Amino acid sequence: MLLAGTSPASDASPAAPVETLHRSLIEIMRAASGSAAGGSAASRERSLAPVVREVFDLGRLARVALGPHWSALDSRQRARMVAVVSRYTAASYAARFGGYSGERFETTGTRPLRRGRVLVRTLLRPPDGEPVRLDYVVQPAQDEWRIANVVANGVSELALRRAEYEAIMAAEGFEALIRRLEYQIADLLTDSR
Repeated sequence: MLLAGTSPASDASPAAPVETLHRSLIEIMRAASGSAAGGSAASRERSLAPVVREVFDLGRLARVALGPHWSALDSRQRARMVAVVSRYTAASYAARFGGYSGERFETTGTRPLRRGRVLVRTLLRPPDGEPVRLDYVVQPAQDEWRIANVVANGVSELALRRAEYEAIMAAEGFEALIRRLEYQIADLLTDSR
């Protein structure tokens, strides 16, 4: 069922990519908890990578995160940036969601935004403690809904990335940004952090 004013080609709910991501995170957390070694961050990242490519609008994330620097990149550099953003996103989730202790995700509602986008409101409920608000901006992309931004407790992940990436691009250039992101990915996937 589509919200009024939205129009991707598919009939899927705007919450569909968010719920797919959440189901996958719970499955991966449970698998990590059930393994003798607790499941490595690298193995969780490998499991999450196809889900990230399925549910996120990675091209938009890369383009917006680079801001005006995007237009100066050639097609090969743009493809490299999208690939590293994809890997960074999967690694971030793999590092944050390492084991299961009864957490659950709850979709609490949707709200139309400008330009055909929809805000999907969710909560991550730990077994004890305060819930974490995770809001997702989704938009039509490639004939289906895709996640275009994640806002955790009021902080936009995309805004944080843009500030960081633009500063590195301005000071050091594209290759330095790629090296920095590759280093951050490796650090996220190091289990002894």
